[in-house]
Amino acid sequence: MCRYCSDSHPKVRQTALGGILQQHMMGAKLEVEMYDDFVVATKDDFEQVRLVAMELVWAISSSRPEHPVVIQQHGASETIRLLDDAFVKLCDMVNDSSVVVRQRACAILGRFTHVSSRFLAQTFSKQVMSHLRRFVPRGRGYAGRNRGVRAGQAAIPTPKGDADVESEEFRLLDSGAAGAFVHGLEDEYQEVRDAAIESITELSFASAEFSAKAVDFLVDMFNDSSDRVRLCAIRALIAIGRRTPLQLTEEQLSIALSAMRDASASVRRGVYEVLSVVSLTKSEWLQRLMEEVRRCLERHSEDQFDIYRALASLGRTHTQLIDASFVRTLLGLSEYYLNREARIDDPVYAGNVILIMNTVRGTRQRLATVLPDYVFSHLPYLRDKYPGCLP
Repeated sequence: MCRYCSDSHPKVRQTALGGILQQHMMGAKLEVEMYDDFVVATKDDFEQVRLVAMELVWAISSSRPEHPVVIQQHGASETIRLLDDAFVKLCDMVNDSSVVVRQRACAILGRFTHVSSRFLAQTFSKQVMSHLRRFVPRGRGYAGRNRGVRAGQAAIPTPKGDADVESEEFRLLDSGAAGAFVHGLEDEYQEVRDAAIESITELSFASAEFSAKAVDFLVDMFNDSSDRVRLCAIRALIAIGRRTPLQLTEEQLSIALSAMRDASASVRRGVYEVLSVVSLTKSEWLQRLMEEVRRCLERHSEDQFDIYRALASLGRTHTQLIDASFVRTLLGLSEYYLNREARIDDPVYAGNVILIMNTVRGTRQRLATVLPDYVFSHLPYLRDKYPGCLP
């Protein structure tokens, strides 16, 4: 059947490759020698052929992941695993002219959970990875960066210790993986962006280093024009955060807080859930978050319960930031004057109490000397009104 993979008619090529894939799914073994034919088929002019070829590249690489592949290009060589080579080849398909192929390529990349970390890291890079450049020796008289310099003219020397990476002596072995997910997330079609986000999520579970890089790009997707893509990015961050708390930078926190003003109620609820799995390192950042929460409660009263659940989680995970000074500022308490009792039906006040009272027991006991007596008298009412939000 393999000899029909290079047939002149695209339908024959598609049928042949489809038949091989179907046999593999039924238990037939794919010979590693067929790999090169499948890679060639990923560059076929016919879209359907490329789609089946990508599935076969994944199938054969997943069945023989450790098989060595020697890459030779411009006189340089490197031996890598078959799984890694297939990953690089499919990363290159993210730049395909067909939106269907790009979407499928992004989706398949999520299956490569055992790819080497050095290739995985390239998918978020917009620059050529330096370790992919190899020195290619040239004959005597080769000019390097000074090619084109006329006789008698002063040549531009290469600084000592530096390599002339602009010269033809340095060739890129394979840059297919470089920036693959960057391209996928910036694709004009939301189907491709969705597929890229879902694959990023799957790969984040397999690599903590990749997960840390992914957070920055996923938070940026909060600004996407499509509600669906924003929700997909939110679900991805929630899934990652449930495994390891999200360590947000100040800039990322600002983006997340601005997403709380989204016109879509589904997006806002998703952002609240994201905030419930973040880990903040500064009390000022938590104070900024509470200011935005106050504005959200004033604008979107229907989000009240979702916000309170997020605040309860934040209280449990940020005990170290909620000290006496923070509590006085949050509740507007004075150290010198008798404080006026807060309204028990004030949603902002209720949210503040939920955050404070969800700290660990030892912290609550220390804060008891700061909190006014009326806070404790309000607790039974707030527990009944907002079940599950107060300990």
